Amino acid sequence: MNVLITHQFNFQMQNIPEQLRQEVFNLFNFASAASRDEIVNAPFVTNIVSQSGDIFTMLGENVRIFCSFSSPDSDDLFFLDVSEVKLSNPTFDKRVKADDISLFNVQGRPVAYVSDGSEQVIYLFNGLPVAYIDGNNNVYGFNGKHLGWFEDNILWDHHGGRVGFTKSSYCGFTSFEPFKGFKQFKPFKAYAQYAPYKPYKGYSNSNSDLEAWLMQGR
Repeated sequence: MNVLITHQFNFQMQNIPEQLRQEVFNLFNFASAASRDEIVNAPFVTNIVSQSGDIFTMLGENVRIFCSFSSPDSDDLFFLDVSEVKLSNPTFDKRVKADDISLFNVQGRPVAYVSDGSEQVIYLFNGLPVAYIDGNNNVYGFNGKHLGWFEDNILWDHHGGRVGFTKSSYCGFTSFEPFKGFKQFKPFKAYAQYAPYKPYKGYSNSNSDLEAWLMQGR
């Protein structure tokens, strides 16, 4: 998606407190990486029908961005305006937590994150819960399938290959994490398979794609 900035948006950015600008950058990065359908159907995006055409609002925790597509079939999204907003809705889900741990694939692209405190649930950035880490560092899918292990800030597969990393364990530059969507309900945990014998941890990356590897747990 091509995200274009209007003069009004730039002007209003100067009035946004410095500590809130990261929220704006997160929304900008989400829009830049998403398709038109992903933007329109995102749970934090609302459509406002006006005489001049459809205007959408992207709602962060403390900011609201007004945007519009240049035409019904265009991939150009204009950021029209931005404002600070105070939310009084207690059910609004906080998307950034200090204890969240982002997980990156072998190319350094953010794919998922570990959240929910002691439960150690793994969510994709769209809010889909896909797996969890138990007290022995085993990674299980909610379907009970044993996927691998999370040790040394690395996700290991059954062959000892490195399938995922945290920012601290990745050797190189990681891409910017996208905006976190609303967390979906966690499914019931099926009976967990017996954890297999741990293989020798190698220095090679796994051939498995991290997202596909995690989705085996659904």
